[in-house]
Amino acid sequence: MPGLCPPELWQGEPFGHREAFLDFLGTHDHWHSALAIPTGVAQRRFDDLVENLDRHNDTHLFLASALSLSPPQDLSRYDLRRRDGWVLFMQAHALEHARLRAATGL
Repeated sequence: MPGLCPPELWQGEPFGHREAFLDFLGTHDHWHSALAIPTGVAQRRFDDLVENLDRHNDTHLFLASALSLSPPQDLSRYDLRRRDGWVLFMQAHALEHARLRAATGL
C-alpha cells in the first residue's frame, strides 16, 4: 500500500509529545487498515492505546495467526505513561509491524 510509513521509524517516537503521538496514531491506523486486507482481521482504531493495550495485543495475535506466524510478544504489558514503558513498547511494536510487513509484502 503506497504511503505507509516504515514501522521501524516508530522506535524514535518521542515520549510525551502530543502532536507526535497523534501522528503515530494516524500512521498506525493506516498500517492496520492495510493489514486488514490480506489477513481478513477486522480493522480497529486504537485511539485509547495508552489506556487499553489488551485490545491492541489481541489484534496482533489475530494478525499473526491469520498469517500463520508465531504469536508476537505480549504487547499489552507496557505502561505507556512511563518513559521506559513507552520506549520499550515502541521498539517491540515497530519490530512486530516490520515482521507483519515482511509476511504480507506491504
